[in-house]
Amino acid sequence: MFDTLRWVRETGKPFLGSCGGFQYALIEYARNVLGWQDASHAETDTEGRMVIAPLSCSLVEQRGAVRFGPGSRIARAYGALESDEGYHCNFGVNPEFSAALGDNTLRITAWDNAGDVRGVELPDHPFYVATLFQSGTRRTAGQRFSAGDCLDAGGAGATLNAIAL
Repeated sequence: MFDTLRWVRETGKPFLGSCGGFQYALIEYARNVLGWQDASHAETDTEGRMVIAPLSCSLVEQRGAVRFGPGSRIARAYGALESDEGYHCNFGVNPEFSAALGDNTLRITAWDNAGDVRGVELPDHPFYVATLFQSGTRRTAGQRFSAGDCLDAGGAGATLNAIAL
């Protein structure tokens, strides 16, 4: 999986990751861009720099407010700077590493009300967006949003053969 994520990032292939896809995209980025070879996921690893750690409160089947950075692809796709989103996860970005993760080519573009990272983008990539929330749950709530909306907002046009995790 990490080889695929690296290939997507390095070759400019469209990528939309949510939940686990978001988590593993951040580990790949930490390992291969930041040079943190020990970047790890607390759910599956026992040693290393736990970039992905248990959330203080489980977000399984939970919803919550998310704020989007102005001008971000996520904000353009939603046509708004905030939304109510659904989750199904117990792990997220370890706050100890948030600043370092978003201090290079990766940009943090979505946060919850507590300021915890909920979405990232690579602005210099044709289309690379990853979110901890699962935007597909909006359809069940009767709201309009799809991966196609996000791709269109990202300038990838009608290219819908994105890698989605």
